Amino acid sequence: MLNRSANQDKRRWHRYPLGAAIRLTTQSATIDARGITLSEGGMCIFAVANIGIGTKIQVEFTDPSSRQLVRANAAIRNRAVYLYGIEFLAKCMPAS
Repeated sequence: MLNRSANQDKRRWHRYPLGAAIRLTTQSATIDARGITLSEGGMCIFAVANIGIGTKIQVEFTDPSSRQLVRANAAIRNRAVYLYGIEFLAKCMPAS
């Protein structure tokens, strides 16, 4: 068993629970997904899809605190079956 306290966590940003509907757009498809966690640098999502690591995507979701639609360019950085870790490629901005 891993014995790590919170102050030993090596992550760059704190993760927050999300639980929101997410829309992913790739070059070839639009995929409905579910956001699991969100941080300043990216998010963990659940998507029943086959998206390769390194694939550039557009992510669209409603910010839970402001209720504004947000769009961000991102890339798939890791994958475990249907769980994907994505990294935002620029700061998330409300959609216009």
